[in-house]
Amino acid sequence: MRWHTAQFGSNEDIEEQARVSEQIDRFWKQFAADSEQLRSNFFEDKTEETVDWCEAYLKPIHEDLMWEVSRDILEVGNKSLVFTVTPESEYALRPLTKAVIERAPEIPNWRFTQFKEPLIGDFNDFEHSMLKHSWSEVQGQINESPLKCFDITLSAKHFKKDNKDSDIAEALTVLTTVLGEEPVDLWINFVLTEPQAKKKALAKATKKAPAKSKKDDGDTLKIAAAQDIEALKKSEIIKKSELEDETENIEVEPQPFYPLNSLRNILATRVAELVDELPIERCWERELQGFYSLKGSSWEEGLRPVITTPYPATIFAKERRMLFHSSAFTRHDEVFAYLKMSQEQELAHDVEARFELEDKLDRELRKAGAGCVLGGGVGSEAAYIDMIISNLPEAAEILREQARKAKLPETSWLLFYDTYWVDEWVGMYKRTPPPDAHEGPMW
Repeated sequence: MRWHTAQFGSNEDIEEQARVSEQIDRFWKQFAADSEQLRSNFFEDKTEETVDWCEAYLKPIHEDLMWEVSRDILEVGNKSLVFTVTPESEYALRPLTKAVIERAPEIPNWRFTQFKEPLIGDFNDFEHSMLKHSWSEVQGQINESPLKCFDITLSAKHFKKDNKDSDIAEALTVLTTVLGEEPVDLWINFVLTEPQAKKKALAKATKKAPAKSKKDDGDTLKIAAAQDIEALKKSEIIKKSELEDETENIEVEPQPFYPLNSLRNILATRVAELVDELPIERCWERELQGFYSLKGSSWEEGLRPVITTPYPATIFAKERRMLFHSSAFTRHDEVFAYLKMSQEQELAHDVEARFELEDKLDRELRKAGAGCVLGGGVGSEAAYIDMIISNLPEAAEILREQARKAKLPETSWLLFYDTYWVDEWVGMYKRTPPPDAHEGPMW
């Protein structure tokens, strides 16, 4: 469902958004009327009644929306409740759930969110219908990735070998419960598992053995971050860049394992440190320097084998992160996007013409404070111009005007990197057809 970009679509898109908006308003009106009964259902364990209520009033907004009622972790007396509306793994519905929560009224003793909140209290007593084992002695290790996110390894007695699918599935459920749904979505890339006996054996061996170099780290440093660093080093950077020097200095140090109860605060601190490293200014407010031309193995068989960008780490994150979020690379409300011009052979072969268009778009976007151009690339079926958008309505108007002046093909779209924006697109003309389904995150 298009939500952020419905206003740029057909009359049917606009009418559908209006219809859903009316349904959202009806839902909250009914919630306000039944709020005390819903509270009673929770405290009296009348779950079936709440299920029936949500089927009647929430599901008409969208059948894939999920819900949860829980005690408010911000309320000391535990008298307040939280009602969560979430699409879980249906990431394209995040713009819709955000709109649902933004329209929520003020209702006494209720708080509303679109992400499942973390468990507060003693995790040793925690029970979950999807967990088959006791997780009271499980420990977690947080490793920073060069992809502006973190990988987590959980160690448990009941793990028999590394990274068994069923163990990883349980580990993800546990982490969502301990950390909350939003941190897992935004900041966790790989979730790994290993037997606790192995961890103890490795710790004992490491204590006796001399320190290992980063080139001889063995199983002690068997983490996903090491693979990401190697991918950065092995990619061919056509123009000599600082990225090569930076990755040479990255060392993967073994991180300690912590009890589950400690992970949330530790991750929050690590995320805050990462965000503090982001530029203070918006992207369009500063001059971009050091454009690099990339040609890596991950693109050799794809539609976009050559890319020019000042943000090589962003490109690698787009390729290797499980979920991409612009918030990992900017502290402002900006989204990474790209203009895809299908069947545009002239721009694909005429480098000067493509650079001229990039410069023109960059000037106009910056002048309006709507964003800026980050480079571009060519492929076998289309030409691309990367950008970051700060003001979508302004940017869409500028792009459409320049597309008309440049006589771009009808099959030209503004598409988005972000996983949550997977269904969003803006055609450069009113007659532009929809792009292929889920074009955005796949290029």
